Amino acid sequence: MRQRFFVVPVDDRLVIEVEYSMNDGIPFPFVVRLMTEWEEEKICVSRFDSSHREEPPHQDIMGLRQGLMEKVFYPELDYRDTVAITIAEFKSHGQDLLETFLQN
Repeated sequence: MRQRFFVVPVDDRLVIEVEYSMNDGIPFPFVVRLMTEWEEEKICVSRFDSSHREEPPHQDIMGLRQGLMEKVFYPELDYRDTVAITIAEFKSHGQDLLETFLQN
């Protein structure tokens, strides 16, 4: 099993970090992080991950002061497609997630 990692720039404040292994043609386990810099430190704004194969993929929504604010499960998502869907979602809604992060 080979670990893969790559970065997708979103804008001047955000990048997406993607890390996964391929198992039987499925990216599992995986984590996709929306990252920003805060006080010269890389920090996670939100992330999608696979945690356990028995559970559906989920998103962790973070707050600057509150840390983990919410864990949202997506039972309708297939592990095969979740990494690509998450990258597109973070590109489209990254600024909204960043604002939520900074306000909390």
